[in-house]
Amino acid sequence: MKGEKMELLCSGKQMQEIDRYSIQEMKIPSLVLMERAALAVRDAVLRRWKPGGRIVAVCGSGNNGADGLAAVRLLSQAGCPAEAILAGSEEHETRECRLQREILVNLEIPVHRAAGDAYDKIRGAQILIDAVFGVGLSRNVKGTYARMIEAVNQADGQVVSVDIPSGVSADTGKVLGCAVNAAETVTFGFRKLGQILYPGAGCCGKLTVAEIGFAPVPGTLSEELAYTFVTEDLDGLPQREADSNKGSFGKTAVFAGCKNMAGAAALCGLSAYRAGAGLVRLVTEEENRMILQQLVPEAVMTTLERNRKERIAEALEWATVIVLGPGLGRSEEAGEEVRQVLEYGMKHPEKPVAADADALNLLSENPQWRIKGSGNLILTPHPGELSRLLGRSVEKLKEDFPGAVRDCAEKYGAVVVGKDSRTVVSEAEGPVFVNTSGNSAMAKAGSGDVLCGVIAGLLARGVPARSAAEYGAYVHGLAGDLWVREHGCQGMTAMDLSECLSRLWF
Repeated sequence: MKGEKMELLCSGKQMQEIDRYSIQEMKIPSLVLMERAALAVRDAVLRRWKPGGRIVAVCGSGNNGADGLAAVRLLSQAGCPAEAILAGSEEHETRECRLQREILVNLEIPVHRAAGDAYDKIRGAQILIDAVFGVGLSRNVKGTYARMIEAVNQADGQVVSVDIPSGVSADTGKVLGCAVNAAETVTFGFRKLGQILYPGAGCCGKLTVAEIGFAPVPGTLSEELAYTFVTEDLDGLPQREADSNKGSFGKTAVFAGCKNMAGAAALCGLSAYRAGAGLVRLVTEEENRMILQQLVPEAVMTTLERNRKERIAEALEWATVIVLGPGLGRSEEAGEEVRQVLEYGMKHPEKPVAADADALNLLSENPQWRIKGSGNLILTPHPGELSRLLGRSVEKLKEDFPGAVRDCAEKYGAVVVGKDSRTVVSEAEGPVFVNTSGNSAMAKAGSGDVLCGVIAGLLARGVPARSAAEYGAYVHGLAGDLWVREHGCQGMTAMDLSECLSRLWF
């Protein structure tokens, strides 16, 4: 559940509602908010500006453009050679944009319309302020606007974007035709989903959040906002009581590893231990026994060379937490194993089930298994697996990845952990969690097995399903960040990632 320390994230529409609420209901003058926004942009530009360099703001006709025009005024008054280029038409200007343009004219600060010589001014600027489109953009950029964005991207000067790089969807991070590539983005009030999700995140450069005086978010809207964790949120995890034993921290059964595919089972089981599980049982093929006993000597072993159903049933009865799928394969035997475990899990909602990898692929191939979860089913698909679960192309679901994750949660009645460059956790209702820890070094085979193990370890410690999914994604990313700080971005393996878990403070 959301707590006081979590960082709220909002969509473009939600940010517009916060703006409307502040101005219309709380009576905070829009020009006051605009002036404070412009001051934040001015400060960001001044940190980059070198004496003698020109500053050019490319402004649209909305309030984002008005912010850019106000920043030009403040920079000019600070002694910087600053001017503005208007990409929009005068008849489409908002009241605030018209007022800020008129102030510049009165102060004899240069204001130009988009024309041939305007592109020369863009090319020659040391600093460019991108104030063409704000968080309300919902259609592809075309015409003059597209040409201006292209000119900004081709220029040699550093770009500071106002609120969000023009051309990026604040809701999804999708590039709407074309988008500015900024060195820094100064955003207001909250980070936007489109600044966290890729490809939009890659357009933002350094992301600076400026507090400009919005009214406190009303409770009803606050409950709808997406959120992410900060390190202090780890304090919400249960502590290990001194008066305890291995049974106090759960018994995790990991159904993983087809013949000669021991690695996934090892990574998952070892990571469950490192996330705090008291006991781990690896349920796998006999051929994997030797390697697993070397890699995870602490684990109990159950092999399935004979009496498969009975041995699976015995392990299920033993467990308090169930993991299903890593390296399991897609054979007929694997399918029967997945079906048996899922059916058991649906009948025993007190035992959380985390399904990953081949369990997800088999689930997508067998629509007759579409048994709604009981609140304790966690699915952890990457985009390819999510595509198969939803019957939707990867390209289509990536247009709105949080929406696709929510759709999957609704379809299967589960907590869904959508693994991508930004991992998203969602249920069928309520806000989404967007993980902001982690890095590209973690894009390696086995990383997902580690994540599944972390989630299982947290479940074994008594963390509820949704929270275990969120904390699992966050801790998994923190382990990756720890490795990169020490070793750089290239050589990480999944075993390195698992090893880093034991050095975190959670």
